[in-house]
Amino acid sequence: MGRDPDYECTMNMYRHIVWFFSGWLLVAGVGCQTVGQQRRDTGVQMREDVLLAQEEARRLGGRVLGVEEDVALLRRQLHEARTEATRAARQETEALQQRLAALERRLDALEAARVRDREEIVAALSKQMAEVLAKRAATAAAARPRSPGTGYGYEHTVQPGETLSAIAAAYKVSSRAIIDANNLTKPDFLQAGQVLFIPE
Repeated sequence: MGRDPDYECTMNMYRHIVWFFSGWLLVAGVGCQTVGQQRRDTGVQMREDVLLAQEEARRLGGRVLGVEEDVALLRRQLHEARTEATRAARQETEALQQRLAALERRLDALEAARVRDREEIVAALSKQMAEVLAKRAATAAAARPRSPGTGYGYEHTVQPGETLSAIAAAYKVSSRAIIDANNLTKPDFLQAGQVLFIPE
């Protein structure tokens, strides 16, 4: 991890201050010497001032290092917080994807059940219609037989919703026999009330 630019600037400022005061003390001490004792006293004083300045520089340097450590700690904490936030967002996204997948599975199951129910309803209605037509055919069997051309058979009045295949199944004859006996050009389009000849 590189050092913070503000930290570098602060350290340079402290270094310049220490060098300035150290140089000033040296110049001031050298320029004012007139007698030997005064020179020694000044030299001692200057050394003490330099030592004090160095001690102050060390103290300030220690404070700067402490600030740098605090900055590094805050950066680590910020990185950890960002990592944790990313991890939490990823976990939340995964949880949402799992919920969506579960909903899609439920929807597929409901659709499959709906298809099965529809098929069961159609089968049940077809069976009931075949039973009704069979009863009607049995009733028609007791009625007067009709003989168009050379064949024998029965008359059947088409009811709403009846199909040619259901009528043929009820009378136990083929659809083709009914089509041929009635010259039907559109056997898929029977009309309610239409009378059909059902050959035996």
